[in-house]
Amino acid sequence: MLLIRYSGVVLEKVCEYLYYNLKNKDSKDVPDMEIPPELCLELLMAADYLHGECPSRRRAFEEGM
Repeated sequence: MLLIRYSGVVLEKVCEYLYYNLKNKDSKDVPDMEIPPELCLELLMAADYLHGECPSRRRAFEEGM
């Protein structure tokens, strides 16, 4: 998996999201995560790339988790 193509800021936000998601997975009424507008497009591209590169995660997603 090639992660070098993403800036440290984008990868940090991806890691922050993964932690946020894990921390709040069983919670109700979770507030939205703060995402700077200038990172939205890069985060979307990174998420799409990472989703396609992680076969076990892709399989879980396709099976409806």
